[in-house]
Amino acid sequence: MNINDICAIGIVVIILCAVFGVRTVTAAVAITLVIVVMSGLSGCAALPNTWTKENQRLEMAYQAVHVVDLGQTLDIKNHPGLKEDNWFLGDHPSDGKIAVWYVGTAYGHAFVTSALERENAPRWLCRTWQALTIGDALNNIRGNYQLGLRMGF
Repeated sequence: MNINDICAIGIVVIILCAVFGVRTVTAAVAITLVIVVMSGLSGCAALPNTWTKENQRLEMAYQAVHVVDLGQTLDIKNHPGLKEDNWFLGDHPSDGKIAVWYVGTAYGHAFVTSALERENAPRWLCRTWQALTIGDALNNIRGNYQLGLRMGF
């Protein structure tokens, strides 16, 4: 199982569960994340072998903080006085819209990292890409935490 398989599983689970309502979409996101984490820990899922070890570790770090940001974003509905800042999601996004955004951006991040590796981008560029995106996600998590948002799975 590779990263594309995991993303495909997540998208299918989320789309199928969306038919059954918002709470099920939240459960689908959690189930997908469990599948991803367990697959990664068991060695069933692997980042492309062509990636450097450094980029593999940095990509996993990004995806981990991305999941925490997702969990906090799902918690926004429990705080009626708060509004989402993400322009795509809108002020009070549904769980389905949040899931689509986070699955898409997770896959997009891995796609860009893969393109940088494939094109033999300079090491400084790969590190800059990873540092900026990880830093942005960590900043989002910090800000969300200060507002009282926690993991909403």
